[in-house]
Amino acid sequence: ANLRGWDQFEAEAGSVTERRLVLRSIGTIIRKFNRMLATECEIFLTTLLKSLEGEMAPWLRSYTLEVLRSIVLDKELLLFLYETYDAHQGSATVYHDVVLSLARIVQAGMAPQPDSGVDDILGAVSVLFRSKAKGVEMVPDPDDGAGHIAYSVFLSLEAMLGAAHSV
Repeated sequence: ANLRGWDQFEAEAGSVTERRLVLRSIGTIIRKFNRMLATECEIFLTTLLKSLEGEMAPWLRSYTLEVLRSIVLDKELLLFLYETYDAHQGSATVYHDVVLSLARIVQAGMAPQPDSGVDDILGAVSVLFRSKAKGVEMVPDPDDGAGHIAYSVFLSLEAMLGAAHSV
């Protein structure tokens, strides 16, 4: 199968809602059909991770991280990723790469960002965790770049905590 590059997806994709739907669909395919489509899942995950390395709109980064969080919070899927890829010498290190990518996002997000509009990333992330504890998941508007920086750090931290809990 020939998967289009992320840049082409960026250029062709429609609205924010459509892009989020596509990302969520990819997440669903990975979660539900990983055993039947192991190679395709590796390609999807690798593509998602590589997309996070480049420049992208803050809302698109957040929505990509929502997909990764949903994958990392699934203990059985994490075990599958490790057993299928990372446990075999010379094979792809998908599990490792996902966790490393999340850690990099947290590290970059916690660094001082004077032009971002977020004075206190840690404070904003704390608010997101407190609201989630109360059963309210806050998602910034697509045009709230500063909010999406904090949301990206929140999603990455939550996913890393989930991965650590799964071990």
